[in-house]
Amino acid sequence: MRVSIDDVILQAEAAFQYAKANSVCTGFDEFILPPGCEPTISKLAFDWQDDVRLLLLQSGLRYSGAHAAFRDFAQSGIFRGNNAEAVTAFLQDIKGAYGGAPAPSTPIDALIDSPQSPAAPPANASPEPPPQPSSPRLDDIVDTSEVTLEPPEPPKLDTEATLASFKDKVFGQDRSLETLVGRVGNHVGKQNPARPLSLLIAGPPGVGKTSVAQLLPKLLTEHGGREWGYICVNANQMGEKHTISHLLGAPPGYIGHDSTPLLSPVAKNPYHVLLFDEIEKADPEFLTVLMSVMSDGRMQAFKEIEGKREIDVARCVLVFTTNLPLHVSDPDRKSAAEITKECREQLMRPMGGRPGILPEIVARFTEVLLFDALTDQDKVKILARTIIFTAEQYGLCVKRISTGLLQSVVDTLTVENGAREPQYAMDDLLGKPLTDFACEHKDVTDISLSGTTEHIEVIPYAN
Repeated sequence: MRVSIDDVILQAEAAFQYAKANSVCTGFDEFILPPGCEPTISKLAFDWQDDVRLLLLQSGLRYSGAHAAFRDFAQSGIFRGNNAEAVTAFLQDIKGAYGGAPAPSTPIDALIDSPQSPAAPPANASPEPPPQPSSPRLDDIVDTSEVTLEPPEPPKLDTEATLASFKDKVFGQDRSLETLVGRVGNHVGKQNPARPLSLLIAGPPGVGKTSVAQLLPKLLTEHGGREWGYICVNANQMGEKHTISHLLGAPPGYIGHDSTPLLSPVAKNPYHVLLFDEIEKADPEFLTVLMSVMSDGRMQAFKEIEGKREIDVARCVLVFTTNLPLHVSDPDRKSAAEITKECREQLMRPMGGRPGILPEIVARFTEVLLFDALTDQDKVKILARTIIFTAEQYGLCVKRISTGLLQSVVDTLTVENGAREPQYAMDDLLGKPLTDFACEHKDVTDISLSGTTEHIEVIPYAN
């Protein structure tokens, strides 16, 4: 497929990032050259060596045009840029070799009423046509002065309802949930955000980090006035450099170019929660690719998605999770800013046999939320919630759980690794008695549970 200079300008940064992440030279086989070139089509390649971006043009070109910058490029076949701005400026410069420069802008004087008389028309000007009868003015037909329109209010997140919903489902993390909802509420309230909200949630396994990211789009849709989407990227599946291309696709000619990128739904709906789970398991280049996304709010795809190659992610909420053992002493007495500062410093240090995260990436996390280990009371609440959730899958609503049954469940199941393990085991405990009750009492949905894990009693609930 032939690509124009505008296509190259649009895709240059994504191509350079792909070349760096995969240690390969990538590019286009059919780049359209400006007038005066022989041949008219050339190969154009992108490479990244020693932190220098290389733009490579096929050798053996003949250029007879007058554009000095393109003539030098055609003769040398290479341009070196130290950063994205230098490459973009060079591409914009050589775009002038293609002609079709924009018309000069209108002088500002022409936009201001002048007290001077208008200049006389040229001697050879055609006579002005006779005046035509004017159409009736709108103000003469209808009086609009008394009619007012209320401007539509931008969607606003109901933070109180959102926080209450979170606390009803995620236990023991009230401090961090309050910070999260406040940050998300501020971001949703922006009409033109410059960048996405990037949150890092740190804590031991099974304390609700992933659950929060899964719940967030549902609660934003329910309490925020617009539909939010959800995309989960398991960072442990991004452990090799070539897998990074799954995010935005592969360049033309590479395996995977025809596949649908993971982030393509954002092109259709810019309101998404993007979860990057367990980032410590990803290849170090993974976050480097996302660095410009976190700061600029833009992504460059290698092919058109929903009619465009640039994807706007500024309205998205990016949630990163990590199991790295970050520690903040007495966090309840510290502000969210102080907790974030201490966590950032720890993230930059080598930990668990892994190198530290680059400072320029850590700085792009808007907030670091520290999730605590679960208390015994939290674990009991999780088991009770798991019982209720299991019953709901059988169409039953638990109205009462006896203390004896709950104690028996606590003694039987472990919550040491968080909420995941009891979710799988609870169905084995409750499945048969709930199924038997639902078949026998087809018109009853409210139930009470009692007994022990050895013999669970399910009876209709009575006040």
